[in-house]
Amino acid sequence: MKLRTDIATEFLTDSLSSDDIDQLLEAGLEHSDFMVRHVCAMHLSTRAPSRVTELSVGIMFLNLTETFREKHRPMPIEIAHSEIFEGADLQQDTVIALSNLELNENPKCAVYIPVLLQRLHGDPQFYELSHLILSLAFPKTSTPVAKEALTEIQVDVLSFMVDNDVAWRGDVDLADWLSPRGLPADRIRLKCHITM
Repeated sequence: MKLRTDIATEFLTDSLSSDDIDQLLEAGLEHSDFMVRHVCAMHLSTRAPSRVTELSVGIMFLNLTETFREKHRPMPIEIAHSEIFEGADLQQDTVIALSNLELNENPKCAVYIPVLLQRLHGDPQFYELSHLILSLAFPKTSTPVAKEALTEIQVDVLSFMVDNDVAWRGDVDLADWLSPRGLPADRIRLKCHITM
C-alpha cells in the first residue's frame, strides 16, 4: 500500500522531471501489487504509450472486464475508496487510458470487444467505452473503409453504434472517433455502410 501512496505523491510533485515520473511509473509496472501495476499502466498510457508493456495492457483489460462481468461492480473497494483516488472513476479512467493506445494492431485485444460491447449495451451513455471499442475494432486510416471489407465483429460494433440513440444525441466526440477510422461520421451514411 505504501508504494501506491508514494506513486500518487511523487506523480503530483513538481520537483520530479517528466522522465523521472515516467521511470517511476515504468518501475511500478513490475510491482507485485496488481493495482499498482494497473494505475502505473494507466498513467503511462497517457504520458508515454510506448513504455506500456503488453502485460500491463492485459492487466488493465482483465481488471476492467472483471468489473463488468461481476454485475458492474466498481473497481476494488480498496482503490475506489482510497484517499489517493478520491473522486476518481477508475473504470472510466482505465477505458480512457486504453483508448490512448493503438491496440487494434494487437489481435489479442480484439477478444475483449464482445465483453465491452455487452457492457455498453447496459450503459449506452458510457461514451468513452464506445470510443475504446471503435479504437480496438478499427485502425486509424485516411482511406474510407470498404463495406465489403468489414469483419463480423466490425459489423457488430457499427450496428450497435448506429442503434445507440443516446450516443448520437449526447456524444459530441463520436464523429471524431469515426472519421479518422475511415468511417462515415453521419448516422444515416453509417447505417447504409453496414446494410448489405
